[in-house]
Amino acid sequence: MFTNIKKKNKKHDSEEKPFWISFSDLMTALMTLFLTIMAVTIVLISKAPSEEQQKKKQNKETNDRIVKMIEDIKSRNLSDFSDVSYNVDSKSINLGPKAQFSEGDSSITSEKKVFFRKYLIELLKILATDDGRKNIKKIFIEGFTDRTGTYFKNLNLSLDRSHALFCAIFDKDGGENILTSDERLLVRNKFSMGGYSYNNQKKSREESRRVELRLEFIEFDEGSQNENVGDANVESNDFDNCNDRYIVRKVKK
Repeated sequence: MFTNIKKKNKKHDSEEKPFWISFSDLMTALMTLFLTIMAVTIVLISKAPSEEQQKKKQNKETNDRIVKMIEDIKSRNLSDFSDVSYNVDSKSINLGPKAQFSEGDSSITSEKKVFFRKYLIELLKILATDDGRKNIKKIFIEGFTDRTGTYFKNLNLSLDRSHALFCAIFDKDGGENILTSDERLLVRNKFSMGGYSYNNQKKSREESRRVELRLEFIEFDEGSQNENVGDANVESNDFDNCNDRYIVRKVKK
């Protein structure tokens, strides 16, 4: 009797017990799948550059093209601009001996005015390109002196020199390379000037008494600039003569 009951129980157990993997095996499989997905995702993210990195790269490539165009000005006009050079580190354009001054002097000859305007017109062509409009924020005309004299006297003298070059841009003296109305408007909105006394000295006193052009590029996170930003009521041809220490503009009322 007891033997028969025992056999019945064995048969019942085999019929009621289903086939399932253990809970621990299931968790192990899920964990392995999760780690595999995470590993693939990390690899893809590390390979694909971020949006910020892409913008930074594009910005640098645009700036490099602008620098190449600036250097091409010299190669295309070697006889006129053989002494002009671009410094990548300071982003400045050294205009050579023609942008140097005698001691205590800030005057510019008619010949030098023609030279400056000729170079500037080439530079304005770069400003008018898509790359120039997007990435050149400002061009600074910077005047310098040697160490002769006091700091504030040289500060005024260096500003006089940058101002003299700024006036030479708008002047018609020499009768050559006169700027058009559109070019004058572009200069007004993109150029600024400053005097730096005897900071940033060169090897000699003669080289230190100079005017340079310095470019300020737009950073990748700033966005593009509009070259036509300015006073809405000042037209491109509303300029008067360049006076002693400032430029007079006729503003429409």
